[in-house]
Amino acid sequence: MNAEQIILTPELAARYLKQASPEHRKLSQRAVDYYASDMKKGRWVLSNDAICFDTNNLMINGQHRCHAVLLSNIAIQVMTIRGMEPDSFSIIDTGKNRNRRDVISMIGCKDAGVISAVLTNIYLYKRNRLTIASNGYMQVSNQDVLDTHKEHKDVSNYLNYPNDAKSIISKHHCIFCSYIFSHIDSSISGIFLDKLIHGIGLDGESPILHLRNRLITEKQNKTRMCFNKKLALTFHAWNLFYSDTKVKKIQMPNEMPKVLGCKLQGSIFTDTKETIYHEPTMNELFDRIKNPKR
Repeated sequence: MNAEQIILTPELAARYLKQASPEHRKLSQRAVDYYASDMKKGRWVLSNDAICFDTNNLMINGQHRCHAVLLSNIAIQVMTIRGMEPDSFSIIDTGKNRNRRDVISMIGCKDAGVISAVLTNIYLYKRNRLTIASNGYMQVSNQDVLDTHKEHKDVSNYLNYPNDAKSIISKHHCIFCSYIFSHIDSSISGIFLDKLIHGIGLDGESPILHLRNRLITEKQNKTRMCFNKKLALTFHAWNLFYSDTKVKKIQMPNEMPKVLGCKLQGSIFTDTKETIYHEPTMNELFDRIKNPKR
C-alpha cells in the first residue's frame, strides 16, 4: 500500500468520483452539505481519514469529501491510500466520530451533553434556524458549537437544575429557556420558571398554567412531543406572559415564535428595555424556584 498527502482539487475530485466503487454506501446529501459548509468557512482540516483506493484502482472511501469539494469549489488537503484489498470497504469508516458532546467535554465542560445541546440551540436561534420541524441540527458542526461556547461561556453557570422540575421540563429545555429569558429580564425569567415548575399563584387564564398543564399531560401520556414543539409552546407562553396577555388555552404555533423582548446584536443576547442588564448567578436565578413563596 502507498500513502500520500495531496491537494484534492475540484478537478481531481471529479476524476476520483468516476473511479468510485459501485459498492459505495448511499450518498448522504446532508453530509455533503455539512462538509462543504466547513470547507467554505475554512474549517476543514487534514485528518487521518484517508481517501482510499483498492488494488483495482477503485475509490472505496471518500465520496462525500469529493462531492463536497465539487459543491464548495474549494481544494483541501487529504491523505490518500492506494492498494487496499477490495473487500476492505466493509470495515472502513465504522469507527465512532467525535460528536458535539465529545468536543465540549474535551474543553472541560461539565454535563457536556446538556451544554452541547443548549449551545446548538443558541447557534440555531441566533441565525433564525431554530424551527418546529427540528431539521437544522445536522447542519451544526462541532466547530460551530465550540465557537458558540467562546461567545457564551456563561452557559455553564446555568447547570443548577432544580430536581422538582423534572416532572415538568427537561434539563436541556429548562437551561436553554433560562439562558434566553434571563438575558431579557432576569426577574421576570425567575418568576416565569418558578410558576411553571411549582404552579403557584396561577389563575385560569394564565398562559403559564396552560403551558404547565400541556407539558404535564405530555409527560404522563408519553406522547413524545418533540423538543422543538415544547420549545415553541414555551416561547409562545413566555410572549403571552411577558405582554401580560390572558388566555383560556394555549395553541401550538405554526412556526417557532420570536422571543418577545429578546434582541440579538452581534454575538450576545441583549436586553431591549432601557435598563442596565445584570447577569444573574444561578443562586439568584433559581432561589425562588427552590424556595418558592407560598
